[in-house]
Amino acid sequence: MFYQQLYLRGGTIFGACYSKDFRESEFACIEREEDLWRSKYAETKRRIFRDGEYFPLWPSVGEKLREGRKVLFIGLGCDVAALKAYLTKNDISTENLYTVDLICYGATLQEVHRQYIEGLERRYKSRITDFTVRHKKDGWTPPCVMAKFEDGRKFLAPFYETDYGRAFGMYARKWCYSCVVRGKNHQSDITVGDYWGLMPDMPGYNRNGVSIMIVRTQRGEELVKQIDPEKFSLSPADVEFAIEHNKMYYERRKMPEDYERFV
Repeated sequence: MFYQQLYLRGGTIFGACYSKDFRESEFACIEREEDLWRSKYAETKRRIFRDGEYFPLWPSVGEKLREGRKVLFIGLGCDVAALKAYLTKNDISTENLYTVDLICYGATLQEVHRQYIEGLERRYKSRITDFTVRHKKDGWTPPCVMAKFEDGRKFLAPFYETDYGRAFGMYARKWCYSCVVRGKNHQSDITVGDYWGLMPDMPGYNRNGVSIMIVRTQRGEELVKQIDPEKFSLSPADVEFAIEHNKMYYERRKMPEDYERFV
């Protein structure tokens, strides 16, 4: 999408990826198109892996901006807010910074993800070589967990019928329950999410899924104009309708009464 166009113009992209063993979610500095990533539902560590070492995320973004590179940063609302606070504090220009955040339900605990991956590998007695929680087996819904193993086998199950999905639906990081980066407090240039509520008889429906892009700034409009219309179908959307059906745009999670029993 617009990140491919920015990449082609020599830009750098920061976004979430799985670690090599799929046990953790972390950020990556993407400078090759083939390294683009998939959705993550677990909390993402604010670090990047480069040249065999881990480096803190915010200084890594700042380094690219100081080099004069265009940077596209994709993360959760709290990630974008934290990045901008760091750059302001360290007097780093954001002239070349473009930001995209996600309509966020609140990421589940990193430990949930790690235990689930390790459990699958014990069950199949083989190492995972590919993993996603948004596999489209029969279209947009239900999302499926899909894991591929080194021995060639594959695991596939509806996400919310797995232990991972049940944990995601119940437990998030503690600070997600007091999140203030909602509604008008989003600090990104563009906010993206699923266009829930769109029905098969409505214009623009696609059985494989439709996304809503809420363009918040002129910088965001610049990104949207770079999207290749031959590869992506863009249409004006009813934003009020879209966020009414994706209330996590302006609401935050409510903590379960038995939260402390399980974390």
